[in-house]
Order: sequence, then C-alpha cells, then structure tokens
Amino acid sequence: MMRAGMLAALLAVACSGVCASENLVLRGDFSESGKNLAPECRAEAGRVSLHVEDRTWNHCGKCEVTAGVPDREHDGCVVHAANVLVGFTAPNCGFAVEPETRYDVAFDIRSLGAEMSIAADMVFWTGDDYWKDRKTVKSVVPGVKATGEWRTFRGTFRAPHGARRAVLRLAIWSSTKWMNHRQYKPGDAFLFDNVRVETSRKNIAGATAVPAPSVAVRKTVAAGDEFNDFVSNKDGRTPAAARTRVRVAAEADALLFTVVAEVPGQVVLGKAGATWSGDTIEIQVEGVDGSRTRTHVAFNNAGAKYTDAGPGGANGDWSVDVTVGDGGWTARARLPFPFLGIRKLPNELGINVGRARAKERTFDCWSPGRSFHDTTGFGRVVFDGYSAALRREFGVDMQIADRAAFESEWAKCEADRQARKLAKFKESKMSVAPVSTLSDWSIPFLPEEIFDPPSNIVLKAAANEIRALPIAIANLSDRVEDYRVVLETDEDVLVGQWGLKGFPPAQITARKGLRFRDVSGESPSIRFAPLVRMDDVGSVTVPPREAGLVWYDFDCAGVKPGVYSGRLRVIPLCEDGKLSGLPNKPAYKGKMQTIPVSLEVVAAEITR
Repeated sequence: MMRAGMLAALLAVACSGVCASENLVLRGDFSESGKNLAPECRAEAGRVSLHVEDRTWNHCGKCEVTAGVPDREHDGCVVHAANVLVGFTAPNCGFAVEPETRYDVAFDIRSLGAEMSIAADMVFWTGDDYWKDRKTVKSVVPGVKATGEWRTFRGTFRAPHGARRAVLRLAIWSSTKWMNHRQYKPGDAFLFDNVRVETSRKNIAGATAVPAPSVAVRKTVAAGDEFNDFVSNKDGRTPAAARTRVRVAAEADALLFTVVAEVPGQVVLGKAGATWSGDTIEIQVEGVDGSRTRTHVAFNNAGAKYTDAGPGGANGDWSVDVTVGDGGWTARARLPFPFLGIRKLPNELGINVGRARAKERTFDCWSPGRSFHDTTGFGRVVFDGYSAALRREFGVDMQIADRAAFESEWAKCEADRQARKLAKFKESKMSVAPVSTLSDWSIPFLPEEIFDPPSNIVLKAAANEIRALPIAIANLSDRVEDYRVVLETDEDVLVGQWGLKGFPPAQITARKGLRFRDVSGESPSIRFAPLVRMDDVGSVTVPPREAGLVWYDFDCAGVKPGVYSGRLRVIPLCEDGKLSGLPNKPAYKGKMQTIPVSLEVVAAEITR
C-alpha cells in the first residue's frame, strides 16, 4: 500500500523486498518487544503479554482472558473478556492520524484453542482526555475468525472529524446472559502479529494522479540451481548466521529438496521423536489446483518428521534421508506429487524454506513475507528456465544467464508495466474495473481494483446460477462527473443491441448503488447499500476522487451452455466527444472506455 500524492517516478528497486510504506504502529511485529508489550500495547480487559512460538520462536502478542466479572447490564450474569489496544505508545494514547483520511489496516491472528470471533475496531482520540475525547469506529475488519492456524486479515477505515490519535482494538467477549453464543473462560487466548496501519493510496482527494507503487525483488530460482540467501524471519533483512544451501529438482513423480545445513562449531543433534528439537528444516509448497493452499513439512537432523497438508490431508507419505558430518548435516527430502496434491508439475511453483536452530533460538527463511506461512510471500522455482519465465510473465524474449540477471530484469519489467498502467490516468481521469461482491462498500468508495483495470472481463456460471458482475467506475478528475454505462452486444461498434449476444435480455438486470446512511451514532457510516434498477439512460453520477457502482445480474436459468459476448461501454457525459461516420458504422472520438465481456454458461448446476 502506498501513500496518496502526486504521481512520482517509480521508486528504486528494494533489494530487501520490503515494502516502502510507513507502518504507523510502533514495532508491530513485536520482534523487539518486552514481556508486557509496553509501550506498544495496552490491555483494557484481561492480560496482554509477549508470546514466543515453540516451533519458529516467532515473537507475537498474546491477549488472554484472566477472570470473569459481573455483567453490569444483566444481574446475576458473568462476563469474560479480553481486549488489547495495539499501537498505544503511552502516554500519547496511540499513533498520529489525520482526520477525514483513509487508512489500510492488516494483522495476523491465531487462537490458542477453539475458533474465536474477534472484534477489530479502531479507537480514536480528539483530545487529551482518555475517556471524554474517545471515539470508536467498529468492525473496521469484519468477519475476523481466529483458528489454530495463522491467518491474515485486512480492512480500511477513515479517521473521523477531529481525530488526532488512534489505536487498533482486538477483543473477545462473552456473557452468561447469552448462553447460545460462544462462552469464554479464564485462560482462553488469541495471538496477534504483524500489525500494520498505513496511509491508504485511496486518499487521492486533491491529488492530480494515481501514486506509483514500489517494485520489490521477487525471489526466483531455476530448478537445480543452489540458493542460500536466507535471512532472519524477524525483520526480513538480517543475513542468517549459519548458511543453509538448498537445491530443488523435479523427478518424474516428485520434488526433491537437497539441503546442506552448515553449523558453526559443534553439531547439536535433535531428538528422533521431537521434530522441533536440535536443528530443523521447514519446507512450504503452494497448492496448484485449488484443493489446498499449501503443504508444510519439517524434519530435524535426527530424522524426525512433521506434516501439515491442510484439512483435506495428504495422499500418501514423503521421505527424508539425513546424514550428519563435521560442520553440518545434509538432508534429501522427497515429496511425491500425489502427496503435494499436484497432478501435473506447473512451469513454476511457489515455495519457502526455513531453518530453526533450537540452541540459538533463531528462525531464518529464504523468502520473508508477512509470515513464513503466507503463500503471497513465497519465492518461485521455475522448471523451464529463467528465459521462459520472463517471457511467460512479460512477453519479453531475451536470454537470461542466471538468477541475478533474472531478478534484475524482472524488476525492470515490472516497473515498466506499472508505469504503463498508471500513464493512462494522466489523460483519461477515469478507470473502470470489476470488483468483488464482498468489497467494502463504505464511502468514499475507491477499490484497489481500479488501480489495475483489466483489458477484458471473463465470467463463468453454472446453468442454475445468477452470476453477479459489480463494476466500479472511478472518477479521478477534480469535478463531479456523469457517466453513461451500457452493456451491449459486439455485432457492430456503437450500434449493438443491449446485453450479451444470444443471452436473453430479459434475464439481465442492471442496477446502480445509492449512497445510504448505514448507522447512526457518533460514527455514522455512509455506504452503497440499496441497488436500484438503472434507468433508460444508464447514467451514474460520481463525485471527484471516488468511484460509482454498477451491478449486473445474469440469470442463467434455462440458458443454453455456451459463450455469450458483448462489451461494457462507459462514456463521461461532460467530456468532449464527437460522433462521425455512416449511420450503420459510426466512429466516436472522445474519452470513452470499452471493455470486452464474455460469459460462459457451463452444463453444470450448483447444489443447494
């Protein structure tokens, strides 16, 4: 996420791979925190403390229920609660924020027991009085469920009028008044880590263009090439004290990892029945067919094994052979494709490799991201060579000799691609992109998708499905704009019929979002709530530096399987435009945007 502002040159390539945005939460990864997490955090209920995970020695926060208290609203009932203010930095009551400014928030969370529902709110102060000058915006990250695995949650919020400082509040709560809900007890706890609050790039009010993102190096290695550039998982930068050399190769039916773990001084053997004792290697492999997110295995220098293949479990087993010698140990781990859930080896695959040294209490990894388990931060192994990987990603034909040349060229190509994407905003002042049906509809609405608009829209639906297509129309100018939004067949430019060619027009519904006051109170929310039918003109009014919402529903009931095509046409009504040419073949010159749309109806039904 980047701060909003004037369009600038692309930032220099960040060799560490760390995002250049500023985290407003002091020491949000808790790697240098004290036992009570002060001054980073404060508990308003329960207890907050530093927690160090057994396997990886990852430092994180722990929020724990300590005791029940009388429910002040219901006589005879007991409340069990725990909540933590993250980013407190006493005595200032939080980090500085600007009123009416939008921010992005993200954090990792995990429970130490059964699933928990976590309330994620932002608490603001408009003055120096802790209680009197305090306001709360609830559920800035809705639907937070903490399970036994680390999960990353993200959301956005806007600082209310007069806000000067803020904190993130994470909380659990139960009352015996509501016995049909989850009841907490003393000792119940959740862990939190990697808390980030950053100025959102959605804050383009007053700016003249969209900000350019930084480009980080993507770690990529060809199969068979050795890599050893491990860094501390705490900060993602400090080189590992003990060198770990890894090669990945593809056999006919398995991946083979060869690991040489060098040990300064005497080799300390782990226990044959305790994977996390001694010196341990962890390997993560991303899922490739959607059946699982990742596969996680680990082994120590005594040959003890650990397997986590997700809820579905693994198909078969894997093997590892370990040899211990002077100055280190070597392991050869064989992971069969059926075990990994791989039917056919792809051209490239995301992996991560970590090393935990029990005696030194360190954990190093190859590709640091938000966490060792986050697949978005995995490095890549390419099985068809560096040149093919660059051509596949960017369409660039050039001979790449080694990994260093590939990563350097990849960063240059990515910087060029980002620059080309942003260049069109200098003139068009608009962007059109499909968005998720689960988007944040709060106002100002300016979803991330508009910064990377697609060249076409491809949909697929079952024969009994109502397929939704929400569209954001972003107005990046400095004035209110009206847009005409039309979905039409692609038979002839500008003279096609409404809808998609061959799809029953009566089974397509076009709606637009209306601004609606969602709640009342100290922090009211304005959002797109009602979806009303579009009129004959198909116009949408969008304020400057915001996006409007158009929503299409395709009712596929009774529609023959096949592909139905058309185009989405968006015309700013207050911009210059000219129509010329013959009546049956008109030509339009102006700032119209046209996006091809296709919908494939498949001969299958969704079970209900």
